[in-house]
Amino acid sequence: MTDPVEQGKMKKGAIWFWISLFWIPIVVVLVADLGNALKAVSQGRTLGSGAEALPRANEVIVRETGDLVRLSDTPFVRRHLPDSHTMVLKFNSEGRRGPEPDPAQPARIVVCGASFATHGTGNQAILAARLHEYSGVPAANRALGGTGPTRTVLDYLLSDGIENDGSKVVLWTLVERLIVPRLMVEIRRVNAHMSLEQNRIILALNRKSTSKWQAARRVTTWISRASSARANTDGLRPFLPPLAFDRAADKPVALFTLPQLGTMAFLRTSLKQHHAPPGPGDIKTIVGYCQLLHEIAKARGKTLLIVLIPDKFTVYGDRARPILPLADLEGLRADTGKLRSLSKALSAVFIQNISLQDVLTKASRSSRGESVLIYHPNDTHWNDEGIRIAARHIVPKLKSLLR
Repeated sequence: MTDPVEQGKMKKGAIWFWISLFWIPIVVVLVADLGNALKAVSQGRTLGSGAEALPRANEVIVRETGDLVRLSDTPFVRRHLPDSHTMVLKFNSEGRRGPEPDPAQPARIVVCGASFATHGTGNQAILAARLHEYSGVPAANRALGGTGPTRTVLDYLLSDGIENDGSKVVLWTLVERLIVPRLMVEIRRVNAHMSLEQNRIILALNRKSTSKWQAARRVTTWISRASSARANTDGLRPFLPPLAFDRAADKPVALFTLPQLGTMAFLRTSLKQHHAPPGPGDIKTIVGYCQLLHEIAKARGKTLLIVLIPDKFTVYGDRARPILPLADLEGLRADTGKLRSLSKALSAVFIQNISLQDVLTKASRSSRGESVLIYHPNDTHWNDEGIRIAARHIVPKLKSLLR
């Protein structure tokens, strides 16, 4: 008969054996990826979804994109999705996409936001460049991918000397799926760290003092830290082991078929965010926060224009049919009404805004009712055609604000 002590040791040994068998490959992959990332940073390059994090000025980076392909790189997804598109990323001396700033022609439009505002297959395809092309008014890009909804607009509005930088309109792009819960999380973070009195201080930025500026900048610091942590996680995600999703769901990506377009991928978490209704008082809270940004911009001599961008599912969802059953996404509908409610509430308090939902949904159908590609099939974002349509729709509003 085996000694109980020996039996216990054997059981512990077996447990540790299986734990190590599971974790050793993960550690090896992460260590290898860390080595590649350090090598890339030392050479001024970047990898994965954080490709805008540490560029050298004017360096050209070519990468295969299609964030939905990277997140669920399985035979099932590769069999159904088209090849990834290629993006050429060139950065200016400020470390952002877009042309080099021209002191002789200061930008009158400043575009802030996250990845939608920086998307495009070349520097001349991004939103700021298209706005410049169609309006004839110089526009600068201050957006950065992976930074969350509000970081870049706060960074700009709280920067020194912007009263004299020549800009007139601050265009803030806000994507539908980030309204709930992502934007609400950032708003709660601001409210948790700032008293009502500090909010009043921000609204009185025209009476500058060091202490007031420091109080205001703390908001940017907190949001920046949280956003940076999320961006770093996103950069590692393609190298982490697959999450335990239902086999029928094929990991994080849900595939749909559309007439004339074939297969289109949607991120399951994005679909859940899209479908999540605003909580009681959420729209009122968001409008209050937008009023705060509006007052900051006004105090700095700027006009805030909020551009509401629909999710890919809002544009295509009424025609999309899932390839596999989506038990956890039953009742999913294209138009949740979030953008319409937010746009109406912003207009009610005289905050300049423009929703792209109707124009992009209409553009996604031809005159004969056939589906037209204005978002990438293998990516969360709009394509060059979608950006062109959006820019043309925004320009008349910009011109009226620049008069």
